[in-house]
Amino acid sequence: MDKWVHFIVFLVLSATGMMAFTFGSLKRWGRHPILLSLLIAILYGASLEYTQALIPDRTFDYADMLANTGGSLGGYLAFKLILLLD
Repeated sequence: MDKWVHFIVFLVLSATGMMAFTFGSLKRWGRHPILLSLLIAILYGASLEYTQALIPDRTFDYADMLANTGGSLGGYLAFKLILLLD
């Protein structure tokens, strides 16, 4: 269940980021809004896992990082699906 939560949270994070960088007030931040959003989401997920290793009683988990990355890529697919339905 934990990995699904990671997946869904990062799916929503990256899909909404893509919408904001493509259509919203953040669109001036780059020429490649989808790539920028994916990069931010993946690096954010990796940095969260890395910083957990620095906290006592927490550990770095590759499976969590993989779920974060998978969710970010799923967000890309969700974004493309939203564009198709629009």
